[in-house]
Amino acid sequence: PDGMAYLYARKEGTEASDMRAASYSTVGTSLPYPDLAVWDDAGRTCAMVAGDRIAVYQVQSSSFSLVGTAPVLSAVRSDQGSIVVESLKFIQGVLYVTTQNSLQVVFLCEKEDTESRGTLDSYLLAGPDVPTTSASAASQQSMSKSFRPTPIPMALNHPSILSYHGSYLLLSTASSVRPVPLSHPLIRIGILIAAGQTEAASRWFDTVPRRHHEKLASFLERRGAPDLAVTLPGLSLESTIDICIRYTFTDRIKEIVDNHSVVDLRSIDGGGRGKGASSSILVGMALNLFANGQIDTVTRIASDLIALG
Repeated sequence: PDGMAYLYARKEGTEASDMRAASYSTVGTSLPYPDLAVWDDAGRTCAMVAGDRIAVYQVQSSSFSLVGTAPVLSAVRSDQGSIVVESLKFIQGVLYVTTQNSLQVVFLCEKEDTESRGTLDSYLLAGPDVPTTSASAASQQSMSKSFRPTPIPMALNHPSILSYHGSYLLLSTASSVRPVPLSHPLIRIGILIAAGQTEAASRWFDTVPRRHHEKLASFLERRGAPDLAVTLPGLSLESTIDICIRYTFTDRIKEIVDNHSVVDLRSIDGGGRGKGASSSILVGMALNLFANGQIDTVTRIASDLIALG
């Protein structure tokens, strides 16, 4: 439908029990009239669909802020007509979206800064006419080697989202209730972190090949879990240090300094491109350590650099 939509928040100074329309005022900018909108159970996060885009907003004090946007993913081809979103639903911090024949998952960005805000992590989970493998065993092997989940081929007839059932998501379709497995490691990790089960999420890290740990670290950062990212055994030392500096993981920085020589740290600085760029990582580490009272460690770094000449 045509027209504009507005988000409303309670005016400052009004009582929580005052439900009159006069107690509310518009906040933020006007929005295209959504095709569908849904709130999470806590009433703090709102997802809207307008055309082929999903937008997620969060309440912050008396204002709304954009968390990010994502495209509507569907197995519908352009010659089969337009994509129609059938349902939206938040389940334990994860947004699920269905079209007339497919299922999509959207993970929210949890970082407070603006680096990752704007784009959500979104994956097509199931639908018709998606790539398949010739055998179930081959499919499982492919699943464990691929960083992104491969959509599961399923004939879904106007599905709507119900709830979790074990490691499945239940969908109500025009013909029956269909369980969709949520077994890909990346999906399991995202679901568990959103539910606050970080220890359970970390137990899935070993199922992700180490060659994908750089990508997994970025995924974990966007989920608000950089502390988990630095535990990945396949993460490079340079990436580990970068995360530690940005999130002030002082104890981890000290551990790195204790276990690596200044020569090692200089060799990875700036991708190992000579002395001209060799001070940035060490300076960043030293400033972090100094600001957090690790004077002895900073002195040792300086002494080692002087000894190197």
